[in-house]
Amino acid sequence: MYIANIKATYTWNHSYIYATGADSVFLLIEWNMSELNANRTPSVSKLYARDVELNIWLEPGIKVVRTYGCKGVLGPPQSSLILSLGHLYTDKKQSVVIECSFKPHFACKRPVISVQWRYKGSNNERMKEQAVEEIYMNYTYNLGLLRKTGNFKVEKQVKLLKTSTIMKEAIEIYELGDPEYAEFILRRKGDELLLCAVQSGDMSLIEEAEKLYRIIEIYGGT
Repeated sequence: MYIANIKATYTWNHSYIYATGADSVFLLIEWNMSELNANRTPSVSKLYARDVELNIWLEPGIKVVRTYGCKGVLGPPQSSLILSLGHLYTDKKQSVVIECSFKPHFACKRPVISVQWRYKGSNNERMKEQAVEEIYMNYTYNLGLLRKTGNFKVEKQVKLLKTSTIMKEAIEIYELGDPEYAEFILRRKGDELLLCAVQSGDMSLIEEAEKLYRIIEIYGGT
């Protein structure tokens, strides 16, 4: 018998943003079972937590533009968001990405998002709430910090989640009778992934590109 507890990490694609404001800043959220329970749980996949939700509260000047990997529901105030994340299993590490925009703010490090995990244990119908966590962002005018390369892990996950969305959209476009446009968006994304694979040395991106090209073949592309 164990008490379900979720361990989460939060990673920005850029740790510093321009104090005059920024768009298209991505936050990777990853979660799995706590390390304490991981040491006690058999390797066989088992249901660990049910109906997982992540409540998100935004500080003034912060906006969630889009979510990748899940659907978000805005709360009564526009400054809150609820992500429904399904069930968590003992052998799984799950992730979603949220895209944010930031209005101007004086240079400093400040909390911009607060989050709280809610879920039911595998054998317990009562909803459990974990402590609220704060996620920080650094606002700066320092060009040296702003020019730092973005976090590849986050940017790769964004590309993969966008690829899944594009595949679904392209299939719908094929079925609506516009094969030329469907092939165009698939090839454009596939070529982008191939270029990223060459630049980063991450060959898993080639596999993702091949999935896009395969759809073109299946639906009669040249």
